[in-house]
Amino acid sequence: MWPDEVEPGEGDDLAASGSGAEEQDLDAMANELLGGAGLEGSAAPDLSGGDEDDPVAAEWAAMLAEQQAKAGAASPASSVQPLQFPQMQGSEATKTNGSIELLMDVKLPISVELGRAQMEIKEIMEFAPGTVVELDKMAGDMVDILVNGRLVAQGEVVVVDEHFGVRVTHLISPRDRVKSLA
Repeated sequence: MWPDEVEPGEGDDLAASGSGAEEQDLDAMANELLGGAGLEGSAAPDLSGGDEDDPVAAEWAAMLAEQQAKAGAASPASSVQPLQFPQMQGSEATKTNGSIELLMDVKLPISVELGRAQMEIKEIMEFAPGTVVELDKMAGDMVDILVNGRLVAQGEVVVVDEHFGVRVTHLISPRDRVKSLA
């Protein structure tokens, strides 16, 4: 329960029963809980023996006493130890780390670029069925084969069982492929 949720009269006996030394300890703990900022000018009530009938002060005193009890419950001989993890044994996953075999089942989009053209918006808006768009490549030129949007090869258009296909005729060097990524 937070101090603003305290019912009138609730916890009055805690504030009234505290001795001066306990109140000083509670003040020190409140100061520590507030990050060393002190209680002056903060939303925390004054626990130094002010108004003993204040339910908010009583609730703060109860919360601080609870924190002090928890801190006192811990064994003074106990110390914080770093967590120790067991050694991991080599597994199949670590042995194939960096291997291309991990990527063999990944599907990538492949597209074939027949050619390109640049037109004004006015010309594009005049498109109609039967409009011919002239491309920058000549008939019989190689087409570009793009994998995931990157040029990896060139080839020639073929027909396979009434479907278009591309026969790879030239692979782009790995150095040129890396340059295309930049």
